[in-house]
Amino acid sequence: MTAKRRRDEPSQTAEAALSLDENFSYRLSMLNYLVGQRTAKIYQGEGLTAHQWKVMSVLYGATAMPAFEVAKYVTLDKAAISRAVRQLLELGYAERALGRSDARRVDVSLTAKGRACYARMAAGMARLQESLFADLGEKRKRDLFAAIDTLEAKLKADRVPE
Repeated sequence: MTAKRRRDEPSQTAEAALSLDENFSYRLSMLNYLVGQRTAKIYQGEGLTAHQWKVMSVLYGATAMPAFEVAKYVTLDKAAISRAVRQLLELGYAERALGRSDARRVDVSLTAKGRACYARMAAGMARLQESLFADLGEKRKRDLFAAIDTLEAKLKADRVPE
């Protein structure tokens, strides 16, 4: 590994490999891992998996929807979503109902028990986020989210079809 350079020093050449501290993808991956560890304590405290928590997050913020629509909001494949929905149904956190506009469609939504569970987790997530951002101040926090929005929009616009 090369000697660590200060972030404000320019790279020697355009072809120079990025050091780890300058590699956005690596840094974002590490941040995701570290935040994920803290987040896991919250949903695991409710006896849930990461996939169940992600599906509940989508369903909590939406009206009833078919399970396949959850895929628009999470980075899970259809099989993982299907398993998570089935498990949430078994736990009594979700329920299925025929679609209101189309009886061929089966919608999934959270039950009162599921909404209460998610509300407890959301409170824990809010406390975690508050502690993470405590030293940033409101302007830096807004700037961070604006930068994330910009990068996300760029990556979605440049997305290669699968």
